[in-house]
Amino acid sequence: MDDLFYLYTDEEVPKFYGVGKTNSQDFQVMEIMQSGKLCTDVGPTQNQPIPCGSSDSIGPVDPRLSSKGTPAKRIKLDNQNQNQYLTWNPETCESLFTENFPPLSNRVQLFGEKALALITFNTNQTEVIGTYQDKVLRTWLHKTIRYLYPQIEVITNNGGVMSMSYCPKFKRFVKLLGVEEAKPLVQYACVLFQERESMSYEISVNHLGRAARRMVHEAIEKFFGGTLFTKTTKVKENSTIQVFVPRKRNTNTPSQFVEFTLWKRNIETIQAIHQLSLLLDVKSSEFSYAGMKDKRAITMQRVAVSGVSKDKLLEVSHVLPDHLRISHVIVTSLRLITGNLVGNRFDIKLRNVHGKNTTSSSEPNAKPSQKDFISTISKSCDFLKTKGFINYFGPQRFGRRIDTKEPGSIPQWEAPSVGLAMLKQDMKRAVEILLLPAVEAGKPIDDEQKAKLLFQQTWNVEEALKLMPRHRFRELGILQSLKRNLAGKSTSNMGNSQQPGSVGQQQTSSSEQFCSKALLTIPFKERTFYAHSYSSYLWNRVASERLRQLGCDVREGDLVVPRTGDSENIERHDSEVHVVVSDDVKCNRFSIYDVVLPLPGNRVQYPPNMDAIYDRIFKEDQLFIGTEPKASNYFRVNKLKLNLCGTYRRLIEKPKNLTLNWESDVSSQAVTEDEGLRCTTLADEGATLGLKFDLPSSCYATSILREFSKDGVTM
Repeated sequence: MDDLFYLYTDEEVPKFYGVGKTNSQDFQVMEIMQSGKLCTDVGPTQNQPIPCGSSDSIGPVDPRLSSKGTPAKRIKLDNQNQNQYLTWNPETCESLFTENFPPLSNRVQLFGEKALALITFNTNQTEVIGTYQDKVLRTWLHKTIRYLYPQIEVITNNGGVMSMSYCPKFKRFVKLLGVEEAKPLVQYACVLFQERESMSYEISVNHLGRAARRMVHEAIEKFFGGTLFTKTTKVKENSTIQVFVPRKRNTNTPSQFVEFTLWKRNIETIQAIHQLSLLLDVKSSEFSYAGMKDKRAITMQRVAVSGVSKDKLLEVSHVLPDHLRISHVIVTSLRLITGNLVGNRFDIKLRNVHGKNTTSSSEPNAKPSQKDFISTISKSCDFLKTKGFINYFGPQRFGRRIDTKEPGSIPQWEAPSVGLAMLKQDMKRAVEILLLPAVEAGKPIDDEQKAKLLFQQTWNVEEALKLMPRHRFRELGILQSLKRNLAGKSTSNMGNSQQPGSVGQQQTSSSEQFCSKALLTIPFKERTFYAHSYSSYLWNRVASERLRQLGCDVREGDLVVPRTGDSENIERHDSEVHVVVSDDVKCNRFSIYDVVLPLPGNRVQYPPNMDAIYDRIFKEDQLFIGTEPKASNYFRVNKLKLNLCGTYRRLIEKPKNLTLNWESDVSSQAVTEDEGLRCTTLADEGATLGLKFDLPSSCYATSILREFSKDGVTM
């Protein structure tokens, strides 16, 4: 994988060897939602009934708390006390809050005043509100605090523990609109629209230019996309941005989503969604999720779907194939937004872990002592905890190997090659790469590869369709589209004159049009994935160049985004990217953990000290046609409905809650203690090492394993 990864944060940490993903049980991923809960800690499980509230249930912790939020004692809510919190009213919530919760209301008020005073600083603070087991009261408190103090964000963790912190949404809108306009906007977007007190809210933008108005639209879409929509209206000389809940086709049926935990094994997220869409008889576009998960693994994540009842989903859950399961089903009014998660929890087992390379004659064949080997693992673990790892995109981001070499920097990887062809608007080339066969010497050729070989050699779409297996949805969609559009037309000028896998330099407008339509049969999220894959590969290259040239210190010309909390989403800080100047370096204002690099797009800023590197790679990849590749309109492909805005990614990340657990591959092996690690005596074939850790969203476990073992683990 040398063409994907180049450097380590510390070359001196010793290397060890092992094998990962020997089976799906050895690589398990569980999504951590924005609330900090695991995706299995939401709602009832598949076989459990939905719990109903009862008057004799245990109530919340007494709200009369100490200054640190320490609970005093649990109290029980009677029917009369519970009923006053069943409905929330913006006109009475403040008086009810101050009368019934005087100590808490004072603490929240002080916290809100402090949040306003520090609104212009890159700082954050979290304070515990209390523990509330009664959902009715917890919901009422959440809405009340968010409405009275929109500068505060309220989060409920596992066990009913409520905490408050500075709200990044409010901070963003203050920078765009000012405090006076930001407060009612966040009140409406976070609370009021759910109560249907107001179906729309208007922002006066007479004082804003076109670029500033666009930033307001983008911020609302980023924070509340899928729930609230915006449009600019102008009456005479008065310009406003209207924020509203879209009208439903049937006004008698409120919008709702059925949200559930999807368990999958050895299947891509997109393919799993496609199979569910067929079973539920809805379009794949009706599904939403926070992120894609590994294919060769057991993964669990939250998924939401509209246009389907909860009963129908539960009915389908009993007829799912063995590689799919559904549980923890709830009904909600919000769809899931890509990137809105804290991260993922990984549970990984590495087999045959040892300190020698038995396959390479260049390595010493002498097996290290058990003490030395355990010391190696311990040193690697400690280094990861304290120093972190280069935040490379993992190989699963780039798809399969292909037998062609694209001009420029792109290696033999399918996804970034397809993405580059799409961005260059070379649609025919993108189709050719997607239908390239994966033929290995000495292995039998199956029907899928026969169909792809036939297509590459003859462009005979009908015969290729006959051979293509029915479960290859992507390839079938492309071929069926080509068949419809090429009916009665000659294909002699489309593929016969070229060698398989070559780049067609002269393509007719009709072939480009047909291939564009064929690519549109690929779901939008998958098309976007290919374009992002190219950006990801480019990010890996630039990250290596940055560290090779400038090292692990902050340098003038770097881009930085100061960290604001454990659950931050860096995509929310686009306006807070800061270019490091010489004074910042002298005063040590930032660390290497604040440094970010952009993924190319039409709305990102490039670091001045790496600008030449981006330009060189763009030219190598021929990613320009008479225009500057970093121009604001270049990463937009209207034919495929693609628009890459770009974002920022941290150069160095650290794992959290990293733990090691040695297991024995041989049941008779003894257990010993050494250097604080529980380890089995190593047999000749090695031992099994279990790792558990949490990573922020969009970070790859394969990258941390590469750093951990110095690329000695085979996945």
